Amino acid sequence: MGIRSRLPEITVPEVDVATYLLDNIDLYADCVALVDAKTDTRFTFADVKDNVRRIGSALTRLGFKKGEVVCMYSSNSPEYALIVMGVLSVGGVITTSNPTYTKDELSKQLQIVRPQYLMAAPETAEKALQAASENEIKNVYVFGHTPGCTSVDNLLRDDGHAFPSDVKISPHEVAIIPFSSGTTGLPKGVMLTHRNIVGNLLQMKSATC
Repeated sequence: MGIRSRLPEITVPEVDVATYLLDNIDLYADCVALVDAKTDTRFTFADVKDNVRRIGSALTRLGFKKGEVVCMYSSNSPEYALIVMGVLSVGGVITTSNPTYTKDELSKQLQIVRPQYLMAAPETAEKALQAASENEIKNVYVFGHTPGCTSVDNLLRDDGHAFPSDVKISPHEVAIIPFSSGTTGLPKGVMLTHRNIVGNLLQMKSATC
């Protein structure tokens, strides 16, 4: 006799992550979506949608192309989530890096995934700049303001008008490349598709709603 979950079966739609998250966001436009625990800054769902468009537009103006990789080398924040969604919305790929990594550990990951952009926190910016230099990464952004880095605020100030309307994103394309902890060896990149992420979100929704 087979073992089955007590939870209902889920049907995973054939959509990319940004489409899944943003399609019905207007229904909750005035509700709070993200809160910065340090500053109590709040973003409504309408703010999220607007900022995702601004980021996607800003990246497009910078020449960002579908399939290019952005490395996140920072602790969590609302702006972190906005960058992730903005990158995914224009067909980019996110790789996440442990913010406690040394410069050498970060550099090894950069050698593997070869990102075009590196997003850092003020406390990781110095190591980010060193690792980026070793790997010929010219686009280093920081959440906040740090000498030698461009502020993420520059992306958020875009007017959103250059957001591409013709990017086709297959749910079977890679969306995120997190790295394993390396408990039994060196950390390894794990390629998760848009369908993987949407499926995970639906599983959590099924278990909690």
